Amino acid sequence: MLLSLFTRIYLTVLLTLVLTSVSVMLVLHQINQHRFADYTAERVHAFATLLEINSRAVPDERLTGWLAILSRLTGADWRMATSEQQPALDSQWWSQSARVVLATGRESAPLIEAQVTDWDELLVGTGLLMVNALSLVPTAERNPRLQALVTAAGLPASPVSVSRESLGFLQQRQLEQGQAVISSQNRPFTAPQHQIYIPMGQGNALKLGPVAPFIWLTPLGLLMLTGVVLPAVGVVIYGALVPLQRRMRRMIKAVDAIEHTPSSVAVPEHPADELGTMGQHVNRMAARLVRFAQRNREINQAVSHDLKTPLAQFKFALELLKPESRQAYAVGKMHQSVGEMESLIEELLLYHSLADQPASDSSQVTDLASLVPAVLDSLPNPAGLACRLELARGPLRVAGEERLLRRLFGNLLANAFNYGHGQVTLSVRRGAQGRFDIAIEDDGPGIPAAERERVFEPFYRLDQTREAGHRGHGLGLAISRDIVTNLNGTLNIAASASGGCRVVLQLPQALQSQTNNEHHAAQDALK
Repeated sequence: MLLSLFTRIYLTVLLTLVLTSVSVMLVLHQINQHRFADYTAERVHAFATLLEINSRAVPDERLTGWLAILSRLTGADWRMATSEQQPALDSQWWSQSARVVLATGRESAPLIEAQVTDWDELLVGTGLLMVNALSLVPTAERNPRLQALVTAAGLPASPVSVSRESLGFLQQRQLEQGQAVISSQNRPFTAPQHQIYIPMGQGNALKLGPVAPFIWLTPLGLLMLTGVVLPAVGVVIYGALVPLQRRMRRMIKAVDAIEHTPSSVAVPEHPADELGTMGQHVNRMAARLVRFAQRNREINQAVSHDLKTPLAQFKFALELLKPESRQAYAVGKMHQSVGEMESLIEELLLYHSLADQPASDSSQVTDLASLVPAVLDSLPNPAGLACRLELARGPLRVAGEERLLRRLFGNLLANAFNYGHGQVTLSVRRGAQGRFDIAIEDDGPGIPAAERERVFEPFYRLDQTREAGHRGHGLGLAISRDIVTNLNGTLNIAASASGGCRVVLQLPQALQSQTNNEHHAAQDALK
C-alpha cells in the first residue's frame, strides 16, 4: 500500500529527527568519553605520582590509618586491592566517575583502589600530598623538590603569599584556619579555571593550577556541532521536498496548458497519492469542460447554419409578397419577428465568440473622441431625449478593436435612450493609472441595488422592463461586460444623481508605442 504524500513527508522528517538525535548522542558519547578519559588520566597521574612518594614514608603498622586519612582528604574510599589486580582506570563520563586502581610502591600493600566521584576533592588531596612531600625534606631543598614534583606530576604549582592573591575575606580566613580553598575564574566564552590553595603556614600557601574542571561539551563545541547538524537536517528535508516541488511545477504547467490545448494535455496522475488524486480530478474536470465547450460550439454551428439559412429564405419570401391591406398587419408582425430572431442569433454568436477569445487584440487603437459621436448618430432616439457629451480634450485613444467598442457603446447608449425620460449624459475623463473613466447616465427608473449585478447574466431581464414593453433578449449587458473584460477594463452599475441608472466604465488608454504602431500602419496603407 502506497503511503500518502503528507504521511511520507511526516515520516521523513520524523525519521530525520530520530536519526539526527541518535547520531548526535553517539557523537557526544564518543567525544565526551574521550575527553573525560584524558581528564581523569591527568588527574589520576598527578595523584598517583604523589601517592607513591608519600606512601614510602608510612610504616606498615600505620598503613590502615593512613588510607583512612587519604580517604578523608580526597573524598574517595581508598582500600587495599587484591594482588591479582593491575593498575587500571575505568572512567564513565555520564556519571563523571572512575574506578581507580593505583600502585603504592610498597611490597606490603602494592595496590589500592577507590571509586572517585569528586574530582575537585581529589585535586585538593593531591595538593596536600604535595605539601606533605615537601615537608619530608629540609627547607633549603624544598624549591628544587617542588620543581621535581611539578615535573613528575604534570601539575603546575608554586608557593604564594596569601595576602597578595585576589582572594576574598572568607577564603583567606579558611587558609589561616588550615583549610584548603578552591577559587574559580569564570570568563565569558571561555571554560572556567580552578586554582587550589593549600595552606603552608605563616601566611603562605601552595597554589595549584590553573586547572580546568571537566565540562561535558564546551560552548564552542556545541556551536560547531549545531552548525554541522542543522545543515544536515536541512539537506535531508530539502532532498525529500524537491521531488514534490518538481511534481507541483509539472502539474501547474499542465493546468496552464489545458487552457490552450485542453484535449491533448493531461495533468500527471502518478504516483497515486494526494497530488495524483488531485490530478485525476483536474483531468476529469478538464474533460467535462471540453465536452461543454464542444457542445457550445455545436450549438453555435446549429444556430448559424440551421437558423440563419431558413431565416434568410423567410425574409426573401416576405420581400416577394405583395401584401394587401388586410395582410399588411400580419406581414408587418412577421417582419418584426424575423428581425428579432436575426438580432438574437447575431447576439448569441457574438456572445459565444467573446467567450472563446481570451483577450482583445491590444495592438489596435480606437479614438473615442470620434467613435462616440458616430455611435450616437447611428442610434435611434424615438423619444427625442437630449444627449449631453462631456469629452476630455485631445485624442482619447483606447487599446481595443473599433467594432467591439462600437458595439459596447451602442448597447449602453441604446439602453439609456430606451429607459431615460428626458436626458442622457456621457462623459469621458482621463483617470489614474493610465485609464479612462467613462460614465453613461440617464434619468429613468434606474436599477435596484439588489439587481445591479444580476443584469449582467445572460437572458436576465428585470420585471419592470417586461412590464414596460421594452423589447430585448437580455444579452446586451452580458455582451458589454465581456467586451470590457476582454479590453482589460471594468464595468459596473450605480445610481445616477437623478435617480436613474449610471453605468461606470474604466478602459485602458493606449500606450504611446501602440499609437505609433497604428500611425505607421496608416501611413503604410496610404502608400
